[in-house]
Amino acid sequence: MRLGSKMQPNNKKIVFLLGTFEPAMCGVSDYVRVLRNKLRSKGYLCFCVAINDRYAKPEDFQIVSNLNSEKDFRLSSTLPWSERKNILKLLLDTINPDFISLQYVPHSFDKKGLPYQLIGLLKAVKDDYKWGIMAHELWGGSKKRMRDKGLYILQKWLTLYIIKVINPNIVHVSNHNYQKRLLKEEIKSKILPIFSNIPYSKKPCEGKRSNKIWTFVIFGMISTDWNPYELLENIEKARVKYELESCNFISIGKCGEYGEKLWRELSVASKTIYPYFAFKLMGKISAEEISYHLQSADFGLSRTPSHLVEKSGTIAAMHAHGLPVIINNIHEKDIRWHESLVKDSKYILLDQNFIYNIMNKKNSMKPVDQLEDAAQVFIGDIN
Repeated sequence: MRLGSKMQPNNKKIVFLLGTFEPAMCGVSDYVRVLRNKLRSKGYLCFCVAINDRYAKPEDFQIVSNLNSEKDFRLSSTLPWSERKNILKLLLDTINPDFISLQYVPHSFDKKGLPYQLIGLLKAVKDDYKWGIMAHELWGGSKKRMRDKGLYILQKWLTLYIIKVINPNIVHVSNHNYQKRLLKEEIKSKILPIFSNIPYSKKPCEGKRSNKIWTFVIFGMISTDWNPYELLENIEKARVKYELESCNFISIGKCGEYGEKLWRELSVASKTIYPYFAFKLMGKISAEEISYHLQSADFGLSRTPSHLVEKSGTIAAMHAHGLPVIINNIHEKDIRWHESLVKDSKYILLDQNFIYNIMNKKNSMKPVDQLEDAAQVFIGDIN
């Protein structure tokens, strides 16, 4: 198999190694695509190589004779790992990258979240390249619950071993919590800010919005660990206090089976318990439409626990559209971090000051996207 002669030295060449590269189906894929485009605009040559793509067919990979133009490669998850290993080795030998960034999520490389096969692949191709890792996830499960203990131990061991195998020049994480967890394992890391993957699309002019109607938007998957009922009770108290006419709650994107069921239940309950609330399920819509809805809303809702808000792409999208985000899943173990969130205009916590803060922080922030900051951090760390 030939992939052509090695590329001649030119601009710095970066390879992003990830699981899948299917658009709008994987948060990491969308993240890499946006960062890749930003780096390309700054003159970097970027190649994305998906090595466990569940959305690609074996025949999707094409042998090319010229890599002077930037290309992306997708290796089907149905290909034997030995074949993927050989293809990747040839690709890297041809591209001869200055830096390889492993975009790590355990489940991207194995359905069960135990990427044993990834270790063999990395050992075969690591050579003398300069490596980095962006740990979008570390290890899941719980060391307290017996049923999760095995998963916790195995994922932790595999993650730490993968870091050891590639011996990265830089370890990136998205949040302070992951940074602390790695530091306990004597691994230093640096925070690479998460940015919005929903471009700001200028909304057509519309009539003046009523200050007596508040709109709340939740974006993406809703799982069983998010309980909205205490939050709704407090929003109702705020509605009464500030003499609002109504509150609209909009779910956009794929919210999952549980999310759809919950939204239907809330819609039924609103007819009796919350007669001034309306719940609307939008489902999957275009990025442009998502941007319009985010611009029309007053607040974002997130099910992300307070200690992990930095890693949420949906929260980043809300911030990029000027929305303060309400966090009702409070994790107060890190007191300093909790205090910083309370003071930050970008967040409203469901605490004893919620009713005051929801009015005080409404319209208090301008759109903030961290893409430029993330690109500059990345560039600085790979040079």
